[in-house]
Amino acid sequence: MSNGKEIKVGMIGLGGIASGAHLPALSKIEGVKFVGMCDTVEDRVKSISQKYGGNPYTDYRKMLDKEELDCVYICVPPFAHGKIEMDCIKRKLPMFIEKPVAVNKETAEKIKAEIEKNKI
Repeated sequence: MSNGKEIKVGMIGLGGIASGAHLPALSKIEGVKFVGMCDTVEDRVKSISQKYGGNPYTDYRKMLDKEELDCVYICVPPFAHGKIEMDCIKRKLPMFIEKPVAVNKETAEKIKAEIEKNKI
């Protein structure tokens, strides 16, 4: 970033698209600093944390509680959306949601309404 400010990013879900596209692209942007990485596969999160930085977690809630984050990338399978986004909204964290935001319209509308209500 031109102003020298770091953007502290947390990643939730480190599978194919996250590790193959988002992480390599974000790592090339000046000022992006990975401070937390989370995946349910412990070996994967440890390996990716060593490569890109950030503390490894297998429970995203622990990462959200312990790390000082400016934003989160949520790159989980469609069925896993909903609770993660709501937990980020509670913390007023801007988020990038990869894949469909939900597998049903009700969950997607609830997330949208909470984002708007909280001005995230």
